[in-house]
This record gives sequence, C-alpha cells and structure tokens, in this order.
Amino acid sequence: MFHKLIYHSFRYLVLISAFILSVIIDGCSQGVSEKYFPIYENSKWGYIDNKGVKVIEPKFEGGGDFTEGMAIIVNNGKGGYTDKKGEPVIKPQYDGVFYFSEGLAAVLKDGKWGFIDKQGKMVIAPAFAIAQKFVNGRARVKEGLSLQIKWGYIDRTGKWAINPKFEDASDFSEGLAMVSINGKFGYIDTTGKVVIEPRYDIGSIEKINGIPVYNTGNFSEGLAAVLVGEKYGFINKKGEMVIKPQYTYVGEFSEDLAVVGVNDKYGFIDNTGKIKIEPKFGLAESFSEGLAAVNTGSILEGKWGFIDKNGKLVIEAKYEGSVNLDPLKFRSGLAQVKLKDTWGYIDKSGKMIWVKKKS
Repeated sequence: MFHKLIYHSFRYLVLISAFILSVIIDGCSQGVSEKYFPIYENSKWGYIDNKGVKVIEPKFEGGGDFTEGMAIIVNNGKGGYTDKKGEPVIKPQYDGVFYFSEGLAAVLKDGKWGFIDKQGKMVIAPAFAIAQKFVNGRARVKEGLSLQIKWGYIDRTGKWAINPKFEDASDFSEGLAMVSINGKFGYIDTTGKVVIEPRYDIGSIEKINGIPVYNTGNFSEGLAAVLVGEKYGFINKKGEMVIKPQYTYVGEFSEDLAVVGVNDKYGFIDNTGKIKIEPKFGLAESFSEGLAAVNTGSILEGKWGFIDKNGKLVIEAKYEGSVNLDPLKFRSGLAQVKLKDTWGYIDKSGKMIWVKKKS
C-alpha cells in the first residue's frame, strides 16, 4: 500500500521547529521552478534566476519552489507564501503548508488541513487529517489517520465529490486516479465511476537517489504502469495492456520515454515498448527538458550525470545525486545537484551556476 510506506506524492512542507522537511514526488507536475530557484546563504533562504542572478535576498528560514507565482516560505517556525518580489503575501502562520495547485493550497491549522486561496482566505475550513493538492478539480483527503478511515475526494467548495471509500488513492492525472478496493488497484474518473476494474497489485515504483519509493500509478502520456505477478507493464486508459509485463522496475512516461529496469540495469523504452536506450545504467531518472539523470555505477559507489535522448553522456557523471528526495532533473534550465559536501545548480552545459558555500 503506497500511502503506508512513504507519502512520496505529497509535495508539502511539514514544519519541525525552525526546519523544513520537504517531501517531493516526481513524476508530479509540481516542482516547476518558474525560473526562480531557492538558495541558502548565511543560514537564510533566498532565490536566484536561471542565470544565477540573485533576485530575492536570503531572508527566510525556509524556502520552496515557485508554483503558480507563489513559493512556500518559513519564518519563526511557521509557513506562509511569498511572491516573486520577495514579499510575504501570505504571512507565515501555519504549521504545515502545501504548494499551490489550481489556485488553492492546503494548510495545516490547529492540527487539521484546510485550503486557502492566493489572497490567504480560508476557502475550505480545516477538517482533514491529510489533504493533497487539487488536480482536475479534485483533492484527495482523509478525515483521520487510522487505516480504517477511507480516502475520498472533495471539490473546490470542500464538498465530497467522491465519497471516502478507498483504502488507498492517488491524485488525479489525465482525468483518472488510481484507487485501492479490497486490496487491488484500479482507476476511477472524476465522478468516482470505476473505469478500470481493480485487479492490479500496485502502480509503478520510482527510485529517488537510489531509494525505492512507491509511485502513485498515475497516467502519463496516456499510459500507466501496473504490476502483474512480479513484472511491470503499461496499460492505456481503456485498461488494455499495451506493453506486456516484463520489467522489474518502471517509471512514468516523460517526453515519450520511460525508465525501465532489466536485470538490475536501467534504460528507456518508447510508448510501443521498443527499447530506445539500452539498459546499461546502475540507476536512471525520467527525462526532463531533453536530458535524463543516470548513475554510471552502483547505488553506493556510482556517480550521477546526464544523457541525451540518444543515450550519450553529455554532462559528466560526478554528482552524488540530488538534494533531499527531490528527483534529479532539469527544471526551467537548471538542475539541483549534490556534491560531496555541498550542493548547487548546473545548467544544461554542466556549468555550475550557483553553489552553496561550504560551512
């Protein structure tokens, strides 16, 4: 059950004292930097643009990516939001905050999650133990943490659009959401109608910095990964198996390609199942902006670099991976990379645009 293992798809910031725990998904549409990137200097967070020019001076205790023109910030152990001028347009006041999606953001107040708009107005009163972002006009929520309490979906008014009845559930993607009924996974549409009967064990698995985490089984580019027996394949929105189960690992399709694992090596296939880049890497991430991160060695000893769609290594494999659990990928022209004792941003030529000064 993917929600019991790691809330990989949540992309919210839970505030612990004055620090931030960032839980990132990839494969999600969130995480778009909008050409502003968080940096850390003198124990404060600020922002640079994709040329490395400082656009917001470091002044926050914490800072996240910009989405829909707003970024999460932290001051005095509370979360709020800043605009691209660096003004805290929604003052830090919440114990937990989520990125904006479809104009709304989940916030934690007095132990419950509700939703605010971009003016900071609480438009859905805090009533949920867990709340996710809005996608296709639906937000995935739970009213309690117990496994006996089911997942459901609310609309933008906070009313139940799909009553809570699922053991597990994912965000909507391309109009469908993966849900669990009686221990099996299938798909529903935004009305709650089951369109692909629950018969699968789980969706795809992703690896972030080599750590296996359960994906949400989202549809991407018209296909979704499913597990049959011990192998993964891909179905279309009719539930038809279009790429037969044959892989030990799969990622979501991105830019017409998907990562697959064969005999502990990773490569890429197209949407017909044809191998486009031979499985030869120790690990691999999805393509983004024409490049994909690959590990040329092993999880413990290998280094990360970037290949193009011909499989050619175009950025030398010399990085430890990404920061935290953020997928190693390019966004708005830059990728955040981890070095041995620091981190920074590189451009697509491999040039270091900004690097955190060593302590």
